[in-house]
Amino acid sequence: MNDENTPLAIQKQPISFDLKMQILLFTVIRTVFSTANRVIYPYLSYFARGMGVTIGDISLALTARSMVGVISPFISSLADRYSKRVGMLVGVGLFTIGNGVIWLWPVFPVFVSCMSAAVLGVLGFVASTQALIGDEVQYGQRGTMIAIVDINWSLAFVAGVPLVGLLIAAKGWMAPFPLFTLLGAASLATIWKLIPGGKAAAHLPLGLKQNLGTIFRSRSAVAALVVAIAITAANEVVNVMFGVWLEDSYKLQIAALGAASIVIGISELCGEGLTAFFADRIGKKRMVVTSLILNLLVALCMPWIANGVAGALIGLFLFYITFETMMVSSLPIMTEILPAARATLMGFIIGAFSLGRAIGAIFAPLLYTYGFRMNTFATILLNLAALYALTRIQVQPEGQKTTS
Repeated sequence: MNDENTPLAIQKQPISFDLKMQILLFTVIRTVFSTANRVIYPYLSYFARGMGVTIGDISLALTARSMVGVISPFISSLADRYSKRVGMLVGVGLFTIGNGVIWLWPVFPVFVSCMSAAVLGVLGFVASTQALIGDEVQYGQRGTMIAIVDINWSLAFVAGVPLVGLLIAAKGWMAPFPLFTLLGAASLATIWKLIPGGKAAAHLPLGLKQNLGTIFRSRSAVAALVVAIAITAANEVVNVMFGVWLEDSYKLQIAALGAASIVIGISELCGEGLTAFFADRIGKKRMVVTSLILNLLVALCMPWIANGVAGALIGLFLFYITFETMMVSSLPIMTEILPAARATLMGFIIGAFSLGRAIGAIFAPLLYTYGFRMNTFATILLNLAALYALTRIQVQPEGQKTTS
């Protein structure tokens, strides 16, 4: 997987002001989306009580939400067939409608179905924005730009989720949904006004059927899907149970668990910052491999690092910073595998991330019955699988891109 064939100095070209403003817009919109996606985790019991269901019911709803990602390519393929703008508008529209229906009809079956529809829209929007960045930003600068947009994930955990928590405490569990509906409508109007309708593609747009054939005939694309499933499952088997582990092992209460979540959010922000600064300088492949191996080593050492609360938090910080660096550094590589079906492939990649999370969420509690070491051992095995699949990916960056 040779992704650094030319010196960075030759690869760099100025990024236009309009494109910089679009990237800023994508970051803001995705911060709203990530806040909506992550807010349910720390306040799960509030949502359960509000709808009169059990925590187990909400957990199943989250699994269903993750599984919907496997059909996200049907949304993202619109971006390849028509334009990235169309893919974004459809995605934001689904998010807005989903939250609006929950606001108007707040019962559990509607919550499950409309939350899943909203997430499907988010995934379609994410794939379309990553594909647009792949089209408009040359490969030598793409790692930095994608890392900047992906700061939204940690911003949601550090700022968005706590602020929405204050709103829930003051107004009740339904309060976020009118807010997300209005922000979604504002995002829809902004994209309609500010994002160009799309220029003629460098590649002839193919239909979904042709793009699917192209993807599954490509060894590199299939390997990328394996990487996506493996690394997210490796993260999720720890992610789902770390709160329970901290509570069981160190008797942490809700406030302390919230502080631990902020530590994780800060570690993710640091990981995105490292990617933005280093990925295009030292090479995206080298960044992914290094952070993957470090994540594996942290998982291996976690039982010995976590000899107290401070050690456990340090271990989690190192685990999440290496995972986030690995995840974000891999995205620009994946955008370059099949330029002719870029949005559709990114839809499949994001669907693979969702499938990996669902697999991890299913097996995490089962593994934990044998102790948290089994969760970290599963992480090690999955990371080894991802490392092997990574060696099967071949990328040949396209010629110099312009941002005109």
